[in-house]
This record gives sequence, structure tokens and C-alpha cells, in this order.
Amino acid sequence: MIHGRLLKSLQKTKERLVRTQTRIATQKNISKPSEDPIGLSRIMAYHRDLHKLRQAIRNAENTSSMLSHADTVLQQATDLLIDVRRLAVAMSSDTVDEDARRSAAYEVELAMDQVLQKANTKFGGRYIFSGHKILTQPYQEIGGVIDYVGDLGEIEQRVGVDGFITVNIPGSDIFGSSGAGVFKVLLDLKNALDANDGTAIQASMALIDEEMDRISAALGTVGTRMDLVESNLDQLHGIELSLAGKLSQIEDVDMAVEAAEYMANQEAYQAALEAASSTLELPNLLDYLQ
Repeated sequence: MIHGRLLKSLQKTKERLVRTQTRIATQKNISKPSEDPIGLSRIMAYHRDLHKLRQAIRNAENTSSMLSHADTVLQQATDLLIDVRRLAVAMSSDTVDEDARRSAAYEVELAMDQVLQKANTKFGGRYIFSGHKILTQPYQEIGGVIDYVGDLGEIEQRVGVDGFITVNIPGSDIFGSSGAGVFKVLLDLKNALDANDGTAIQASMALIDEEMDRISAALGTVGTRMDLVESNLDQLHGIELSLAGKLSQIEDVDMAVEAAEYMANQEAYQAALEAASSTLELPNLLDYLQ
């Protein structure tokens, strides 16, 4: 009985030592479900919530990058139109000759090509102004006329725990189409310059202003959405920090406490071994029978 109890006590002391060693090695409080089933279920729930949350954060960060890219593109398109309007003002003067206007027509053509590049901008391999048709180039030259071939689809993205936001603006709402829009205005201005038509050149300035107003409105929409996404990102990062802290309290080992417990368990195990060694040297019944 003494030997049996002694071995059982040694086994328990060794198990405590091994468990402490495992916790220090893994830096986790729970290494198998039987140690703490309730704690393990809470850990799994926190990991599940963190996974969903971090996916929302990745979505929000991607959305923020795409909106920022769209903001830059639209600002560049506005700058191009400002230059074209300035040119139109200069060419509307009666003192400008035909050769100067023909040269200005070439500059307008170059600006139109640059605006076309902005309208066909990609982000992450997808066109950002083509609506739902993200793999289709939104503006294409058809029969000598630049036309919109995307659709009016709006794409929503989850950027919060329960919130969604529209992340795109169809190109037709920004640059128009062949019938009316920035490319029609620029083409008419180019033709007016080639034709040396001062009246048409003067009329184009008001139309350019309208196109800049439309792009400015899109810039305002993009800016509002960027602010909303950034606000959601701040909120999501705060929730992530809170969840990670709660998970750490359950899952992670306090290394200082664990190191102290390891030393105590090691000393206890050493003492148990010494006690066992002394006990096993005591006389037993066979000694008396001899």
C-alpha cells in the first residue's frame, strides 16, 4: 500500500511538471480539450469571431485603397479638363489664327486620349468604372466615337461588422457616353478648333464646366465613402484589439507565473523522488520472516 501510494503521488507530481513544461513550450493554457472544455469552446468562439472580423478589415482596407485610387484618377481627369478649358479660352479670341487653333486641336486630342485612359483605369486587374462588367473595358472607340460599354451596376462590399457600402460609380455617371459626356464635348471642341469656328469654341467652355461639375460631384461621393470606410476601419481595429485581448486572457500563458510554477513543480518532484528513495529502503514483511 505504501509503495502504491508513493508511486501514485510521484505520477501526479510528474504530470503537474510535464503539464507546466508543455504550457511553457506552447505558450498556451490549453493543449487538449480534456484540460478545459469550456475554456476551449470560448477560445474557438473568439477565433471564429476574429476570423470574420479580420476578413471585414481586409475588405475595408481593399475598398479604401480602391476609393483612394479612384479619387486620384478623377482628380487627374479634372486637371486635364482645366487645362483644356484654359486652352479653349485662349483659342476663343478673335486674334488667334487658324494655324494656332489647328495646333490646339491636336492638344485637345491628346487630352482626350489621356481622359480615356483615366476612364479605363484598372485596380487589382479590374476596371473600376465599368459597373458590374469589371472585366470589360468601359470606354471603347466604336465607329470613330468613344462610347460606354459597361453597365449601371453598383458593387457593394462589407466594410463593417454588419455594414455594406457601394464601392464603385458607373463610368456613365462620371464621363457620360457617346451621346453626351466629356468625350463628346472634347470631340466637338477639337472639331471646332479644326474648323476655326470661334463661336463653337466659346460655346464649348460652358460644356466643359458642366463636365467638370459632374466629375467634382463624383469626387465628393468618393470622398464621403472614403471617410465612412476609414471610420469603419477604426471601429473594426478597436473591436479586433478587444477580442484579441480577451482571447489572450484565456489562451495565452503568463510566462512569469508559469516559470515560477515550473520551478515549484520541479522542486516538488525532486523532493518526492528523494522521499520515495528513502521509503523504498524501509524493511518489509519478508525481512521479518527471515
